[in-house]
Amino acid sequence: MLQSTEYLFNIVSGPLDDCFGPNAKVLTVETHGEEVRGLALCPGKVVRYVFNAQTRSFKSAELLSIKKLKK
Repeated sequence: MLQSTEYLFNIVSGPLDDCFGPNAKVLTVETHGEEVRGLALCPGKVVRYVFNAQTRSFKSAELLSIKKLKK
């Protein structure tokens, strides 16, 4: 599944928006067979995602959470 990076960003941005809202930004995309993997910046966190192009399944895991400290 060799595609342009723009195409990969477009197919991943839909499921990413559905999970994390319109403020989510795709940072990286890379293909591994039928999977597109990468990192995304979401409000208050950085997540790792795996999108299976054949089954259209989207999985994510939080890598870094940014929280405001209470004073």
